Amino acid sequence: MPTAERGRGARLQQRLTELAAALAEPMTLARAHDVPDFIFVYDPKDELILRDCLPGFVQSLGQHRRRAELISLAEIMWAILNGGGWTPRLEEAEPTTGLTAANDTVVQLLSSGTESLEDRVRACLEALDPDRDVAVLHRAGALFPAYRTSALMARLEGLRVPVVLCFPGRSEPPSGLSFMGRTSPDSHYRATILDDDGRPDA
Repeated sequence: MPTAERGRGARLQQRLTELAAALAEPMTLARAHDVPDFIFVYDPKDELILRDCLPGFVQSLGQHRRRAELISLAEIMWAILNGGGWTPRLEEAEPTTGLTAANDTVVQLLSSGTESLEDRVRACLEALDPDRDVAVLHRAGALFPAYRTSALMARLEGLRVPVVLCFPGRSEPPSGLSFMGRTSPDSHYRATILDDDGRPDA
């Protein structure tokens, strides 16, 4: 691994280790208002590095008597699309209908029905113990550009289980987030934002 990538990996691992320690403190969750959610912002180009860091994060949480539940948003998305037989249909239709129409279809599939992305994630969270577990939502970049994570997080409000969303993008002061660094800043998140420097911005 190149030196620059090793440095970024060490920094990401350090930030995750610090977050694990913070999540062990009840006051951390109390400061998160009525929404015990955290958004861990990282550079999209570090996606593979972050995936390599997640086992260390799980181990760190375990050392603080917290159990991590890793939830891949990419896996859920593909389960929805493949389960309904939509993947080949979208691939076949895209050359004639265009990418915008394909994205609109994906948005509808992920947002509606009894097996929506929200419903599946919420079912995972409802099965967890809020006094012990931490849900870690990762591989969110797979949803781009069809589905905004702000919509998902808003619909998960009201659950007591702490949630960490691994967010590929950048923070835009004072409280905006740009998904994949390519969308207009979205300030609709109520979660505690951990920006690229690891500083919390509630």
